[in-house]
Amino acid sequence: MSYPHPNKKITHLAFSDDSGHEDGRYNSLGLITFPFCYKKNFDYTLAKMFKESGVNNEFKWQKVRNIKYKFVAEKLYTFIFKHLDKLRIDVIIWDTEDKNFKQSNGTNIGKMYYHLVQNTLSKYWGNDSIWLWHPDKQSSMDWRTLGKCLVAKKHGLSTDLFGINQNNFMKLRLEMIKVVDSRKEIFVQVADYFAGLGAYSYGHFQRHRTWEGDQTQQAFFFKDIETINSWSNSEKIRFPLISLFDEFCKERSLGISLHTTNGLRTHNPSKASINFWLYKTRHSFQE
Repeated sequence: MSYPHPNKKITHLAFSDDSGHEDGRYNSLGLITFPFCYKKNFDYTLAKMFKESGVNNEFKWQKVRNIKYKFVAEKLYTFIFKHLDKLRIDVIIWDTEDKNFKQSNGTNIGKMYYHLVQNTLSKYWGNDSIWLWHPDKQSSMDWRTLGKCLVAKKHGLSTDLFGINQNNFMKLRLEMIKVVDSRKEIFVQVADYFAGLGAYSYGHFQRHRTWEGDQTQQAFFFKDIETINSWSNSEKIRFPLISLFDEFCKERSLGISLHTTNGLRTHNPSKASINFWLYKTRHSFQE
């Protein structure tokens, strides 16, 4: 897969997509970031993996409902955790039933993108990085306005639009925002997957916990008795993927909780290459 250098100034790439949980309560944004120099090799590896697994179309969280996509997701985990020294995954999740989220959906998404992108690109990669950001073209966001907010030399624009605390403002060297078709950009698909995983881990937390309990009971006590709980086909695929991801994180001591936080959450984003953050109003990004 050819990816010509868009600008000699660019040092880092970002890819993003947004996702909503099926029940409509939790929404999320996923962001994948890494230095530009890794793009060609990463693209080749993932494209080869998808093709060999029989996934010839777009890989998205919504499609993870059968065994083929489950196997691909498992391979994706192996790839991601192998390269945690080279890339970041950042996911912001918010509860649409929060009483303070009464603005229009577009404004909420803009605020979430601002928090996620501004903090990740500048605070975690450093101000020397020069960025090209590829969001999915399907998003409803006004990218021109958001871009102006992110690179504004004054605080006024972002403060007026999103109510951002001026004291948290950091200048971001964002050279270009170029929307892309997710069907043609693998890392937008990866961003979609982890955004969906994050929202789903909250929206289906109680059922996933019950499912885990059933697996333990069947393994130790009821090997010959079918569980009395009824799981949908998608839950039978997705619940094991949540548990597997949790195991990967614990094996590497990434500080990501699942059970104690009722969904995936990173306790110290500054020290982890994978960050799941449940946004709550009146709380800072670090919280």
